[in-house]
Amino acid sequence: MWNERYAVDEYVFGTEPNSFLAEHAGKLEGPVLSLAEGEGRNAVYLASLGLDVLGDIVSDPLLDPEELDLAQHVIL
Repeated sequence: MWNERYAVDEYVFGTEPNSFLAEHAGKLEGPVLSLAEGEGRNAVYLASLGLDVLGDIVSDPLLDPEELDLAQHVIL
């Protein structure tokens, strides 16, 4: 189901982090476990804040952390 949903050329949920997460991210300390990552937007956002992130994805991984500048912070 999830593989089919994400098998499109554009981002299903966009590239901006979840608004609740963005509002409260300053209260987090790493490492962070980010569940149901989907396209990885929240994990990438948290890593951009300098947090170490372990993201869980139920579909085939769509992000290749090695291609990101944040690869040292994100594990999918």
